[in-house]
Amino acid sequence: MAVGHQILVAVYFIHKNKEPYKEPVLHENPKRKNRKIKNYLSKLKELGLTIEVKQTEENKKVACLLENLK
Repeated sequence: MAVGHQILVAVYFIHKNKEPYKEPVLHENPKRKNRKIKNYLSKLKELGLTIEVKQTEENKKVACLLENLK
């Protein structure tokens, strides 16, 4: 029932604003993202996989997490 309501609300605003549907953007929590990265890296390490991460501005946090795993 609730899903049907959400669909009807989406259809209403699409029709009212005459624009295509856009997925709602969820707020990304950086702490949660870092925990997930750390969890995935540790699972890969348990499976015997080694990962090499090149240092760039975008992945400094990932490299820091890798150092914490050692």
